[in-house]
Amino acid sequence: MSDKDTVAFLHKPTGDFKGLQIHASDTEIALFGSDDLYDRKLYGLSVSVSEETLSPVDQEILSYITIIGCSISLFALVLTVLIFITNKELRVDDSKKIHISLSVALILLNLHFLPSEAVAAMSSTEFCFYMALGLHYSLLATFSWMALEGLHLYLLLVKVFNIYIRRYLLKLSVVGWGVPAVIVSVVVIIDTDYYGHAPLDVSKPNGSEM
Repeated sequence: MSDKDTVAFLHKPTGDFKGLQIHASDTEIALFGSDDLYDRKLYGLSVSVSEETLSPVDQEILSYITIIGCSISLFALVLTVLIFITNKELRVDDSKKIHISLSVALILLNLHFLPSEAVAAMSSTEFCFYMALGLHYSLLATFSWMALEGLHLYLLLVKVFNIYIRRYLLKLSVVGWGVPAVIVSVVVIIDTDYYGHAPLDVSKPNGSEM
């Protein structure tokens, strides 16, 4: 739109309502209905239009907050896995093994997410392809193990009795690690260009257009 207001009329041939007047500028859209378009206004609706963009300073601050938060999360997850490995008593319980599988999935997610910004700035197409694929897989694995955690809690708290499942952990592992692998493989087979460099419009932080 230009700096000048744009006026549009929608006329109705009969009845008390004869038109709709629309005023649009760079910052506001106003709608007015009237029985006489130039004399008496019956109602009005004003909508603000704004395209706020993040300044480079704000982008840098948000980037640092993300890096610090993910790094703390990664450190805690690695510490949790080390405690599980070094403690024999924890390795006996199936629930703890499921927790650790979720922790490993989150570790993979953080390991692929933290360097993603630096990798995106590189010119290596193959490395970017791997990072995008690994990020997608680890994110799906995290969701899968979260769902399996819920299933396990359901069996423990709701079913309680007669819940023996042969090779229970093996079947959970096939679902938790296998299903994401199948999904990612199908995506690669269908379109190899799905993973890789993609332009992102950072001027619209509330949008998802790429």
